[in-house]
Amino acid sequence: MDAQLHGRPTGLPHNLFSTLGPQCARCSGLGHVLGANPGFVVRSTSRCTCKGTGVDQEAVRAREFDALTRRLADLEAAFLREQAKYAVRDQAPPDVKNSRQFWQELIAWATADGTAIANTTTEAIIFPNVVIPANYMQDGRALRMLLRGRWSTTATPTLTFAQRWGGVGGTVIAQSGAIVTSTVTNAIWEMILEIQTRLNGATGTLFSMGSVTLYEDAVPTMGTVTNYGCKSPMGSAGVTAPAAVTCDLTADTSLSHTADWSAASASNTLTGHNFMLESLN
Repeated sequence: MDAQLHGRPTGLPHNLFSTLGPQCARCSGLGHVLGANPGFVVRSTSRCTCKGTGVDQEAVRAREFDALTRRLADLEAAFLREQAKYAVRDQAPPDVKNSRQFWQELIAWATADGTAIANTTTEAIIFPNVVIPANYMQDGRALRMLLRGRWSTTATPTLTFAQRWGGVGGTVIAQSGAIVTSTVTNAIWEMILEIQTRLNGATGTLFSMGSVTLYEDAVPTMGTVTNYGCKSPMGSAGVTAPAAVTCDLTADTSLSHTADWSAASASNTLTGHNFMLESLN
């Protein structure tokens, strides 16, 4: 160790007052010791084992080792404290049901009326088709749709609503009964339907249930029990025995909402006004 180690300035003659660190006991901080040359009576000084620094090197090393040991102990304690924080955060009670972080959002809607279905007995779409992307319908995914509009009839034709997978000629996944109507003018109708995926894939299955309501154009009287319109359930087989329906869910597919009159008349008309399609998860 040279004279500049441990901050000793060049030319400083000694460490008598421990200004440079722990005082060397052998030389009392002088850096040199008095000795006798072998074979000579003359006394002379020689460099101390502290290498002339006057500093106890063993004490310095011990002090630095202690400081390093304390620093390592502090770092280990800090690490354990942080580890404990995350361990507590990750261990949820077994009866807590955490969110699966699925978003509920409106994924399709109408900004204009649909084309009126009138003077025809051909099944037709109420609103333009909605394309469901390939593989969007994963296990458990549910869609909910709400359709509203107006209808008019003459005499008593029947009216059937349907939900199809693959366009107006595609697979029926929900259908109402053939509702026998009465003569009305610009009354309100409403359809609510939920579709849930039972199994995804090319031979996936969808389970759909809902209802459609045809209201009359007469205003009901408060306190009087009247049949104010007609409500029909909707399922894969009509009004009874709903079941899952096999569909290819691996390709972009049109979702169609349709209606079908049993008799053609210019007075038999149905128009869609509002349409909203939600993804529930």
